Amino acid sequence: MDSLAQALYFSGDCKEAEQEYLRLLETIKLEEQPAVYQNIIISLAGVYACLFEYQKAKQLYFEARSLVASQANGTASAPYLTILDGLAGVHHQMGDLLSAELYYKEYLERELRRGEPKSFNRSIGLNNISLVYYDQEKWDQAIKNYQEAIDIMKFHKDPYHSLPLYYLNLGRAYHGKKDLENTRKYFLLALESDSLAYEKSNPYSFYFSILYNLSYLELELGQRDKALGYVRRCLKENCQLPNLSEKLDENWKAAILNADYISEVPVWDALWAYYDVLAGQDPQGQLLIAQTAMAMQNRYLLRFEDENDLYTALDYKGEWADLGLRAAAAAYAEKKSAQPFQQGLYFAEEGLAALLRSKLRKNEQLSLLQLPADWAKKEEDLRQAQKAAKLALLEADRAEEAAAQKAYNQAQIAYSQFQDELREQFPDYHQLNYSEASISVEAIQNVLGPKRSMFIFLQSDSAAYRMELSQQRLSLVRLPIMQDSLDQQIMSLRKMLSNYSSLKQQDIADFKEQAHALYQFLFPKEMPAQGQELIFINEGSFALLPFEVLLMDQKGEDFEQLSYLLRNYPISYSYSAELWVQAEQAYRSSAQKLFWSMAANYEGSSFSSLPSADLEAEKLAQLMGGDYSAGAKESEFKQGAKNYRILHLAMHGLLNDNNPMLSAMAFSANSEEDGLLQAHEIAELDLGAELVVLSACQTGEGKLQTGEGSLSLARAFRYAGTPSLLMSLWQVNDQSTAYIMEAYYKNLQSGMTKAMALQQAKITYLDNSKGWSAHPAFWAAFVQLGQTQPLQAGSNWVLWLWTLAVPASLLLAYYFLFYKRGNREEAA
Repeated sequence: MDSLAQALYFSGDCKEAEQEYLRLLETIKLEEQPAVYQNIIISLAGVYACLFEYQKAKQLYFEARSLVASQANGTASAPYLTILDGLAGVHHQMGDLLSAELYYKEYLERELRRGEPKSFNRSIGLNNISLVYYDQEKWDQAIKNYQEAIDIMKFHKDPYHSLPLYYLNLGRAYHGKKDLENTRKYFLLALESDSLAYEKSNPYSFYFSILYNLSYLELELGQRDKALGYVRRCLKENCQLPNLSEKLDENWKAAILNADYISEVPVWDALWAYYDVLAGQDPQGQLLIAQTAMAMQNRYLLRFEDENDLYTALDYKGEWADLGLRAAAAAYAEKKSAQPFQQGLYFAEEGLAALLRSKLRKNEQLSLLQLPADWAKKEEDLRQAQKAAKLALLEADRAEEAAAQKAYNQAQIAYSQFQDELREQFPDYHQLNYSEASISVEAIQNVLGPKRSMFIFLQSDSAAYRMELSQQRLSLVRLPIMQDSLDQQIMSLRKMLSNYSSLKQQDIADFKEQAHALYQFLFPKEMPAQGQELIFINEGSFALLPFEVLLMDQKGEDFEQLSYLLRNYPISYSYSAELWVQAEQAYRSSAQKLFWSMAANYEGSSFSSLPSADLEAEKLAQLMGGDYSAGAKESEFKQGAKNYRILHLAMHGLLNDNNPMLSAMAFSANSEEDGLLQAHEIAELDLGAELVVLSACQTGEGKLQTGEGSLSLARAFRYAGTPSLLMSLWQVNDQSTAYIMEAYYKNLQSGMTKAMALQQAKITYLDNSKGWSAHPAFWAAFVQLGQTQPLQAGSNWVLWLWTLAVPASLLLAYYFLFYKRGNREEAA
């Protein structure tokens, strides 16, 4: 009855198997067909385990266990053992090793009570509990159980060809015990057994996995040539290229990419082993291997068939980006030229793209970029057709194989042609989901010009990387540091900036020490000429810190006197070099109106009121000769925003790092709408703005965020058509915000670039502040993202309206800041 669902499950299509089992459950009544119902929920639990939905799997296993246990001799039945095995496996996957061990022990005890001490089920249970012992580093117990499992299989003459796997696992257990000779012994036995049991093309063969493990073992034993031999053997036989060259060059890369693989994933693993074998010997060879692996991942992403496939490929892609960047840094250290730098840039961009795509797909139902319904349906239909063709090919007999292969090829071609159409019609969507990084060093240098420098800071588990790019200089450096240590340094400084409640307890000496130590770590060599604009592309915890606060030395006794990086350089940020270049390309807003500032009314809501934000929004509208909306509604913004070149939102921002698409701007709520304009809704708007300013007081009660929520808001406005965004990194004091915002807009009107306008606004604030009001917590949160060019021509027509008002407004602002400072600091 459930044969189709089983076929889908065993072909790896767990999502479709889930739907089929759920459809069956709708037709089955527990009271009428208890045995069928029981079997279906047991199978569905296995499907949920495959989909990593462990709580659903556990609930179904528990329900099935109760049903089976209530039957006569139920706890001694085969279904009960299946349930115990499933529960043990789920807890093992969840990392609950103790529970997994207890369930496997119960499984083995009940199997023994059945009077079959050498049963196949017992050998399976012994293997599985040994996997738990392996993770618990209980090597002797794992070895003992593996050996018993092997004895049972030998007793039965191994009808299911399990010996290769058991020998491989036993070798791994000896490896955990540091007994490398026995490791080699059982790996070789596994290889011999597998060769006798299977053809290499058999999907149940462990042949390539055994070769992969042998290569690492020989490398560990110092036998690099033997390790290389196993890797090359794996690639030649899996790629069916008996004459594959041993010379690593573009021809070798093309041969691997165009090969007819027996199994693709083992090729990825073999490339990984090849990369490691060449460590410290051949960074150029490592670069070529990493490029080959990255090309395979990008090709795989073009045809992924379910979310599990997607995330597997994205994980591999992120890891290969790190390996490629590491090799590029080593190659650049040997030969400081444009070629290894270009390769490093490629891997940096690919890594950032993989990270971004993974984060923005956290919620499968919501995405920043959604296709129109008819296009989305066509994309899904083509993907399903490709999956169906693949399933038909897997199930085809020899007589049907040629026709099934042709149908699968045609489905792939149709999907590829559709992607070409997407590239033309929806370039942003295509770039996020399908494109490979293609930006060149020369293209970036041309856009940078002579007065700007770009820095890229990336993290891995064991190192940080700094890339510097300008018309005058290239630099790619690996900065060895443990990630936890770096994260702690950055988080410690970040807490000094964002925790208002502890500001007055801070020791300025501690701040100086930490801010200068990070500066020395990140910029150990000569800096660009003073006054150059610095563009930072930061990943990981780097993205949580405004680099403006870093100290070039430790001089100065008060916060307003410190040598912040801010004082020497205008600074902006982007999420990748390619996105920055796109934002900097010629941009003309089609909006007819100049400026719209909006403030929300939070009366009767859970949000705190922002009286200074209301005053700020109204005052800026007067300054810019634009429009002002008090108590602004979400629907009002959606309708009117496309008509304005500058949008200023003075309201709360809600950041959701667990579901970034649900991050939102909090407008005024009413009976018809909740007022929360979420990231996925923003991305669907058609904005004509060249600049959006989120002058928001973020909620979150001072907790440090991972950055995904703010990233999603920024990307949402980018996809809505806005090339430039000003936003905050933490909860902002609304009075200091009002001061900085006014200075920022005046600087823009004078013709400054956006980065310089923000720099000078912050410096003006600093120069007119004393004591704790000069602390970076009050001015450093705002950062400029994306395009930084001056406001486009035609924006300065209101210049004469405010020029005469500058002296008076500065005097008023000075009075507001310092005579009211006590009240402001108390409010903060």
